[in-house]
Amino acid sequence: MKIIKTLLKLFAVLISVFVLVGLGLYFFGTTDLRTTIAKNAPQVDKAKQLLEQMAIAHQIHYWDSLSTYQITFEDEFYGLIGKMGNPFPESRTKFSLQYIPNTYDGSLEILDGPKKEITGGFNPGIPIPYLMGKLLYSNRM
Repeated sequence: MKIIKTLLKLFAVLISVFVLVGLGLYFFGTTDLRTTIAKNAPQVDKAKQLLEQMAIAHQIHYWDSLSTYQITFEDEFYGLIGKMGNPFPESRTKFSLQYIPNTYDGSLEILDGPKKEITGGFNPGIPIPYLMGKLLYSNRM
């Protein structure tokens, strides 16, 4: 008798979990953010024209001649969710990224804050972080 009650409780919990997950997916699932025009009458030719204009504006004809490129940016984390997802001690951090076009080779350097001078490099699928020339960890750890 005790086993039957335990099984019924377990079954009730499982059913409740499935119902809650189903309701969550129904109400909080992905939403189609396209406008009514985009859904009903997509303008593919206009989109291609805009992409071509963007390519000209950003001088895409020079991209294949680059041997490397560097981007410097600042990332800022806001609010409680940002604080929980922030891997750095401060909410605003400045980075420099260097890439080799048409490859997956690149590096990242932190430019400010307590973690300044930490650099990390990556090759196809193999992250190799360094701190002032010293290997911090490898994929064997």
